[in-house]
Amino acid sequence: MNWKIQKILFPFDGSEEAAIAFDPAIYLAKKENAEVICLYVIHLPSLWAAPIDVEREDLIATLRIDAEKALEKAVKKFEEAGINISKVVREGSPSTEIAKLAAEKDVDLIVMASHGAHSTKSYLGSVARGVLDRTNKTVLIVKSPELPDPFAIP
Repeated sequence: MNWKIQKILFPFDGSEEAAIAFDPAIYLAKKENAEVICLYVIHLPSLWAAPIDVEREDLIATLRIDAEKALEKAVKKFEEAGINISKVVREGSPSTEIAKLAAEKDVDLIVMASHGAHSTKSYLGSVARGVLDRTNKTVLIVKSPELPDPFAIP
């Protein structure tokens, strides 16, 4: 089998935690001359935490502005590295939407951080774990060196 990386999906929520995956994604995209698709998923359960007097459409509009800001940061980093990048915003469950877009775009690789904005410092974040459960694509999960070693002797 001759595996070639032509399309990389880069899920990004704008957080510092997720930003640790930039360097490996940029490295691989440059090395393979691959296209990058940057995805931001507006997590709709955040609607449950909204004040009662906030309309759903108003909240989604605000969340979409946050998504565009995060994506602009990502686009700038990839463009500065000379990488062809496109961006996508979706609404729903992050792990489900990442897996769906990976299938729709027939990506060769998903590069993502092990943890995002709302993650606990567990061994693997819930979105990363969910992506692994929902896709048959190759996934590179980038872990922060600051996370605890799950095999360290206490």
